[in-house]
This record gives sequence, structure tokens and C-alpha cells, in this order.
Amino acid sequence: MEFAHHFVSFHLRRDKWLMTRDHLHLIPRLSPSFPLPTPHEPLELNSLGYAGLMLVRSEEEEKSLLAATEGKGGLMEVLRHCGVPREWGEKAVEAGAAQHAGDQYLL
Repeated sequence: MEFAHHFVSFHLRRDKWLMTRDHLHLIPRLSPSFPLPTPHEPLELNSLGYAGLMLVRSEEEEKSLLAATEGKGGLMEVLRHCGVPREWGEKAVEAGAAQHAGDQYLL
């Protein structure tokens, strides 16, 4: 029963996975897409987007995406918009280190 609860709650989140033979990365997201100017639909960002491959539907959409991110850091703006701020991860690592600072004495 507990497994089913975790399985369902995971699939309700917007996180994405990147896997290789040696690594598994869980990418938390705040938004599944990046807004593009009208008449284009938002750019849906899947796992490959976080690996550097953003798929567009046409050359016109590509030009619109590049124009929307020009002067804002380029395609990194898409990742900033959709992803969780890096500071959140850094704070989580710091909190984990502080929580386990005394663990070396428990062995």
C-alpha cells in the first residue's frame, strides 16, 4: 500500500528523468512549458530539453523561441523559467549537511 501511495504521488508531479547507464537525474520543474509569442503554442519542455535538445515544430517557431530569449541568456532562459532555482537545491544540500553533521560520531 505504501508503494502505491509513493508511485501515484510521483506521477502527479512535474519532475522529469534523465538516465544513462551510470547516472539517474531527477529534474524538478515549476512549469512544463515556456510561453512563446502569439500565434505559437507554448514550448513543451521534456527531459531532453534539460540535456540541451529543445524540439520545435517549425523554423518559424524556432525563430520565435530565439527572439523571445534574446538578451535574456538565450535558451538558458527556458530552463530558468521551467526549472527550480539552483539556490533551492543548494539550500537543501546545506540543510542536509547540517542535519547530518554529527553522524560521524554515531559509527
